[in-house]
Amino acid sequence: MTKTFLNPQFSFLLKPSGNLKSARALRLTIALSVALAVGKLTGHSDIGFYVGLDSLFFLLSDTGGFYWTRAISLLFTVLVSTLFVALATLVSHILLLKLIFSFCSLFLVGYISLYGHPGVLSGIVIGLFTLFTLNLPSGGWEIVSERVIICLIAGTWTMVLCLGIWPLNPYLPLKKSISQCYQAIAKYINQAKNISESQELKQVIQVRETLQNARQAWTLDRKLRLGNTRLGESAIILIQDADNLITSIVTVIELVQLHQHDPQFVTVRILVNDALEKIALFCLNLVKLLWNKSITVNTDYLQSIVTAIAQQKQLQQKTIADHAEDYPALVVIERIISTLETIIIQLDSTASTVIQIKNNQSINRIPKDKILSAESELLSGSKTPSWFDPLRDNFTFDSSFFRHGLRLSIMITIGVAIYSIAELPQGNWLTMTILVVLQPSFGNTFQRFFHRMLGTILGAIITPIFWLLIPSQLILQTISLSSIVIGFSLIPFHYGLSVFFISIFAIGTEMSRQGGDWQVAMIRFLWTCVGAALAFVGAFLLFRPNEKEQLSVKLVKAISASLDYFNAVLSVYLGTVPYDLNLIIKQRQKTRLAYFNAQAALQQLSSDPNTSATDIEPKMALLIYLHRFSRSVSVLFAQLEHFSGTEPHPELANFVEQVNQFFLPLISSILTGTLPPALPTFEPSIQAIQTHLQTLQVTRLQEFATDQDYTPTRQILKDYTILGIELNQMLNSLNSIDSTVVRLNQ
Repeated sequence: MTKTFLNPQFSFLLKPSGNLKSARALRLTIALSVALAVGKLTGHSDIGFYVGLDSLFFLLSDTGGFYWTRAISLLFTVLVSTLFVALATLVSHILLLKLIFSFCSLFLVGYISLYGHPGVLSGIVIGLFTLFTLNLPSGGWEIVSERVIICLIAGTWTMVLCLGIWPLNPYLPLKKSISQCYQAIAKYINQAKNISESQELKQVIQVRETLQNARQAWTLDRKLRLGNTRLGESAIILIQDADNLITSIVTVIELVQLHQHDPQFVTVRILVNDALEKIALFCLNLVKLLWNKSITVNTDYLQSIVTAIAQQKQLQQKTIADHAEDYPALVVIERIISTLETIIIQLDSTASTVIQIKNNQSINRIPKDKILSAESELLSGSKTPSWFDPLRDNFTFDSSFFRHGLRLSIMITIGVAIYSIAELPQGNWLTMTILVVLQPSFGNTFQRFFHRMLGTILGAIITPIFWLLIPSQLILQTISLSSIVIGFSLIPFHYGLSVFFISIFAIGTEMSRQGGDWQVAMIRFLWTCVGAALAFVGAFLLFRPNEKEQLSVKLVKAISASLDYFNAVLSVYLGTVPYDLNLIIKQRQKTRLAYFNAQAALQQLSSDPNTSATDIEPKMALLIYLHRFSRSVSVLFAQLEHFSGTEPHPELANFVEQVNQFFLPLISSILTGTLPPALPTFEPSIQAIQTHLQTLQVTRLQEFATDQDYTPTRQILKDYTILGIELNQMLNSLNSIDSTVVRLNQ
């Protein structure tokens, strides 16, 4: 039907972008109704109206998710909005100061979108408050204090409603889908030993379908947000972890079935079945932990089972003496041991991610209990990136966030100049249109342009009809207030439809104030046309050549920068280049900028309604694991301050060479859309390094007994213990990057 009446290029006008949520409308209704009721009861109806209206705007900045993140985001929005309202009140009567303030404040509004979805929403709300105040009559400190108090009361009421009375949980479907992944793994393990091979295959397919459903749930959640979120990153990691787990578990089960009837394999089979049961229980406990239930998860017992299997291998190796090569079961047992060890590492990593979600922490923190030596705790003091780092790293014209902030500030300043010089009534309608229409990408601006125009035209036609046909002011006020609540509720569902209801409120409120003058609707339509046109021109002309860079190119730049960063740091460990702090810092900033630009390009892709889930999720997973790989490099960089330059293990050079052999063809694979070559075998090099470090730790314990403080062994452990830990993290990231690129190009 859509294709019959609309050109396919404009089919987005009739396509919803999300789901309807009655809870959102109910919360907005409560926010406005309580403020109006309190204002009425206290004899300050006007203040109650403004507090209620301001609270609706502040509610737009509540993204849900982590409690602490929401609190910080809301508090930041309230405080900065209040500050900008005060400054706008003071400078709005002086044109030059008004234009300078418009430029600076709106640049910040566009620039903070680099903080993802919370930053985008906070920026929009701050911008709306700023532009609305700039169009109001200026005033002295008395007017400033009155407006500041209204903002603070509205902000406080919003925070009480969001964080105390009505905590929003928009991630519920996503958490359910992740839980189903781990429940499906546990179910598969528990049923695998009692079902036929064909039934087992069906079970594996069902688990894979559950993983795909989780990825689709993540994609839908991602589409409803204007940027990245911390829980969103953690979610895709948990989904990928589940994918890695099921692959390893299927491998173990298949290996056991190879020799399930071998009499010398009986004990190993019993131990493996015990291990699988513990893995299933671990997965179920992860689900409980994800839902904030008090439960402890650890892999100690699972590790003891692996140790027991290793002892069985040694026992059988002694039994067959020099004929181990003739005993295929030994090879199978060794593979089972290595696979179970991989599963243990994966489970520990997954549990760490879930615990960090529960504790509202950033992902990728270094767990100190993983450090192999007490002495090496001195080396664990790597710094958590500051909130200021993204602002500093993106403060360059190469950053798409910087360009968007600059583009937005220029066009809105032009809009402010137009309505101020021409003394146009309701000039804030012009600038607010620019704010909400002008998007980081031209494609998204194109869609917002037509959504805004369609909603405004319909609102400008319908509203005067209501005011002509309905004589009751009470009914008209009810329609007006209901429209703003409905409009704000529909923003995630369909922007054009929400604009229609918001226009009814805006036009209706102004018509009531001016005695029913229908020309207000015409003014609303005209200023929307001018504002949308300015936004369209800005998106088309200002810095557009830089935005034409495709996501695949930006992904390649992010990979290249990450590889250069890895080589810059590891070359110091290998002793091939001297330690140059400034050079590595510059490379780290280049890597961060490449990551941010790729993330911005991905957001432009995911915001396009014509983009399918299969296009978004693998690219996002690739970015996240690439970022985790770089974070591991940053940990090693932080330890260079204590590095004394001791001789590295020979296998470290081999590992670095393998990483380069992995990444370089990966770049070609992404650009050409072909499958990458086989993943290099990293495990032998990593195992050799870690075995060497474990041997040194035993030696160091013997040195403790003889009070030897400063020895070569101690220095080697200080230099390389953290590296030994991070190699496992890197391996996990590299495996996930490889599987993601394979899915991307299939």
